[in-house]
Order: sequence, then C-alpha cells, then structure tokens
Amino acid sequence: MDITKSKVGIRYLKPTDKLTIQPGGLINDKSIGSGGAVYLDVNYKFVPWFNLTVRNRYNHNNYSSTDLSGELDNNDTYEIGTYWNFKITDKFSYTFEPHYFIRVNDFNSSNGKDHHWEITNTFRYRINEHWLPIRITLVRS
Repeated sequence: MDITKSKVGIRYLKPTDKLTIQPGGLINDKSIGSGGAVYLDVNYKFVPWFNLTVRNRYNHNNYSSTDLSGELDNNDTYEIGTYWNFKITDKFSYTFEPHYFIRVNDFNSSNGKDHHWEITNTFRYRINEHWLPIRITLVRS
C-alpha cells in the first residue's frame, strides 16, 4: 500500500527552559483514501540526558469502512503516547514509545478489542549535528 504523509509544523510554546508545548498535524494519502491527525505534544526536560514527551492525538480517516454492525463509518482512533528520550552519549540515543489506541467508532483492533497498545523502541546513532544515518526501530503491537 502506498502511503504519502505530510506533517504540518506549528510554532511551539516554551513557557520555561525545560517545558515545551507544540500542537501539530499531518495529512496522509493512501490508495483507499486520505486521512489526517491533529495532536498536542508536551515535553519536559528533566535532566540533560533525559526528557519525556506526552502526546494526545486524534487520527481520522476521510473514507468509510464497514464497522462491526455492518454499517459504513470512519475507523478513527484516539491515541495517547509517550516518548521517553534518553541521550546515552553525544552520538547514541534511545527512545521508548508506548502508545495506547482507542477505536472511536464501532471497530476493533487486530487484537479483537476496541483498544490496543503499540510499543516502539528506537535506537539512533548520529555522525554529526546534521546527519543521523542509523535508526533502528522495533515495534510490538
């Protein structure tokens, strides 16, 4: 399936030197239709080597799918995610991302329930400030 995504960046708020708040969104295009999402990220830098982002996101499909009752509806999800960002060294970092998804309408996830978890572990290696050539992501849902 071909997927095209475009992110919309919005200027972020920085109430303190450790706290940032950033709204955002994305638009995607798939062979079966388009969709989009709006979200709000809140990030707090606890120490130089650790920060935490909490994301509240609504994912919307602009096309209908058949729901559990046999009716056509949008298979939208409400998502709550966290990003536990660890700076191991100047070149190596790790992010732990647990995300919880809730189906908004009468649909189930692949686990047969109206909700599910996706756990992502991302390892990054940075050559310099402009080049991040290695990113390994492991996803479990």
